[in-house]
Amino acid sequence: MSTPNKLRPAPDSQLRRLKELPASDRAEIVTWKDEAPSPTNAQIRERIAERFGIGLKRDGQLSEFWQWQFRQAALDHLGTMMSENELLLSDKFPHLTRDQLRDITIKQGYAVANLLNDPKLGLSVAKVDLKDDQATFDRQRYQDLMKSKLQAGLDAVAEAFKGNAKAMEFYQQARQMIDRETA
Repeated sequence: MSTPNKLRPAPDSQLRRLKELPASDRAEIVTWKDEAPSPTNAQIRERIAERFGIGLKRDGQLSEFWQWQFRQAALDHLGTMMSENELLLSDKFPHLTRDQLRDITIKQGYAVANLLNDPKLGLSVAKVDLKDDQATFDRQRYQDLMKSKLQAGLDAVAEAFKGNAKAMEFYQQARQMIDRETA
């Protein structure tokens, strides 16, 4: 006989509302922890209710928020470090393309996630990696489409100039210049 599936608890809407506050408001709440004299979690929950209208019922909700906020700050810091690292790499290795630099930076993100043994960070890096791959694919597809349109346009010009030797000579010069630029 099978046992009925247990329903997952409904998401903690008050905690979710707290997490959805703007970063500046969340940072303000974090500073309340460090005030002297050090307030209790109950006092902080009261201030959150007064200031933002969010009624946390348990200290555990606030503890979850502290952990989540700390993780968000760490991820933001890591993102900033990776962006700065990408800029430093571009200065040191100017011959690398943007795609190569981005690939190096994303691989470093995977390495950090692996070192920290943090699967959520790994998933975040994978999400960025997929977005970057999609953007690269879209950019390449656009460039290929533009080249094919340019080719079709040049073929039409060549067809129109067939009877005129002077125009055909001009066309050949232009075609050589375009071929060099698009190669």
